[in-house]
Amino acid sequence: MLDGMGSFLTQDVGSLNWSECYTNARALAVDKQFLTLMSNQLSPNSASIFVSRWAQIYNTLGAYNQQTIEDYIELKQSEFGTPPSLTNIETYLESVLGDIFIDVEPAPELNAFATTDGYADITIDGLAYNAPLLNTYVYVWQPRDNKDNLLMPTNTFNSIVDSYHQIIESWNPAYVRFITMNLTNRGFQDGYGNNYNGLNYNNYLDGYNVVSGTAGSTTITGVGTAFKLYPNGDVGDFSRSINSGFGLNPPLQVVDDSGDLQTYYVASVQSNTSLTLTSKLINNITSRTYRTLGVVMDSSDAGMDGQGLLNSSWID
Repeated sequence: MLDGMGSFLTQDVGSLNWSECYTNARALAVDKQFLTLMSNQLSPNSASIFVSRWAQIYNTLGAYNQQTIEDYIELKQSEFGTPPSLTNIETYLESVLGDIFIDVEPAPELNAFATTDGYADITIDGLAYNAPLLNTYVYVWQPRDNKDNLLMPTNTFNSIVDSYHQIIESWNPAYVRFITMNLTNRGFQDGYGNNYNGLNYNNYLDGYNVVSGTAGSTTITGVGTAFKLYPNGDVGDFSRSINSGFGLNPPLQVVDDSGDLQTYYVASVQSNTSLTLTSKLINNITSRTYRTLGVVMDSSDAGMDGQGLLNSSWID
């Protein structure tokens, strides 16, 4: 610091100029020590004053000593890396969820519901703060073949499907919410079709409420389907989402003739048995079942007897 002032001012020890530089140097050294201390808290293996915070984040407060806490946290960090980037999140979800994981999706079309005026929306109207872009949808499925036979027992699926929450929610900022999206609606009132076949049905075997299409085409044709309207006059499987005014293209999930899971998006509905997709079919689809978004009741009077099916992105 003295050299930086040139030769005009004295550099003698004890001079006023020397004392000023010495005071500034001591202050900068303290600042550097503080910044070093705080930067060390960013990693659990070098943390000291914030070890308890790391322990709380990773739910290790019951550990009996600091070394045990640090070892556990390092183990957890090795599972998913350090920054919660999209690539790291997807890698972690693939390792935890395995075959049931499809991908991670946002819902930008729902941003029309975002809070734009906190005073008016929250203070005056009493609404909750809403930021749809902070919601991340973890898209999963219960594996099945193209004849609609489950390839994973339901109890196994249920034990895996939400197992990612504890780590991933601690790993990401508190304002980010992860929502599991599992398409369970089989279409046409969840395949019941106004009690078409009672509570026992297999749409693939009986040929009812199934879809077909040719590779390279954007047209899906249904047999016994209700793409547009249900028999009671209610809006069908896809019309409500398309006509909502939010630019929604509802998904149509299907295991095609090649046995591959595909997700297509519906651009328009022409009738109860015909619709157009936003992209061309990759493989042929021959009388296959499908899944889509929605909430349906399992009784004709819409009574909620514990068997309602809910999907998080959109409610029919």
